Amino acid sequence: MNLKEQFPSNISGWVKYSRYKYSVERGQAVICPHADSQPLVYNPLDAAQDMLLDALNLSRQIKQETIDENQGVLDFAQKYGLLGVCADLPLNDDFFERSMEVYITDNRYDFPTGTMTLTKYLDNFFPKGYLPNREDHLGDLTRRGDLYNALFSRDYSEEKKWIKRYFLSLYDYFLACMDYDRERRTVEIVSEYQVKRLRYTVTAEDKPTLQWIFPSLKSVIDMAMAQCVTSEIKPLRICKKCGEIYYNENARSEFCSGRCRNQWNVYRSRGRK
Repeated sequence: MNLKEQFPSNISGWVKYSRYKYSVERGQAVICPHADSQPLVYNPLDAAQDMLLDALNLSRQIKQETIDENQGVLDFAQKYGLLGVCADLPLNDDFFERSMEVYITDNRYDFPTGTMTLTKYLDNFFPKGYLPNREDHLGDLTRRGDLYNALFSRDYSEEKKWIKRYFLSLYDYFLACMDYDRERRTVEIVSEYQVKRLRYTVTAEDKPTLQWIFPSLKSVIDMAMAQCVTSEIKPLRICKKCGEIYYNENARSEFCSGRCRNQWNVYRSRGRK
């Protein structure tokens, strides 16, 4: 179940930096690229499965209080980059190019619903204010345009609590799907989940090809989750021994590794004696 195979033609570039750091802005912990970090362009569709698993297992560890959540969230950003909340949240796709008001619906980031001026909206992601810079060209490099020139700049940041809340909601959704029984609780959780702003087009190069224009790293994780939970194979599994969430298309798989399987068998055999 590979997103790149499903969408071989896509606006594929995403930018992550070699180092990220925490800073405190308006009393909130935010994550942003380190001043001496270097940008790297990559295709997140190649890493969609790993991103989903890392997000789910980080959430599991946060809930079980078995990890330093600050370091865990920073490590995720270090590995994949920031989520791209600035591009993912608005309902109107062209808000940046047209300097329009931003339209926001219900969300998990504490943004008020309704309209917001562009300047006020950008202040949430650029605490020191955003000014166009000729050096910010990574959006053009990835064929994405001016909004992503800003989003891929070193000045862009995201609050840690936004990332954490998104991961925890993703984990709750996963558990609801695993326990889905058509009861009201699970039905409400599952029905609330949506892959928003699913934009696509059809290219006509060698042949007509479906092209997904994903707006954010978050949308790639959302799509990977949607594919997994709606598959007949149900490839996302919880290890019977350690509780880690892992990916395996074998319907009989119960353990994330041979080590966990062997330990489980040893404990079970000892229990029989």
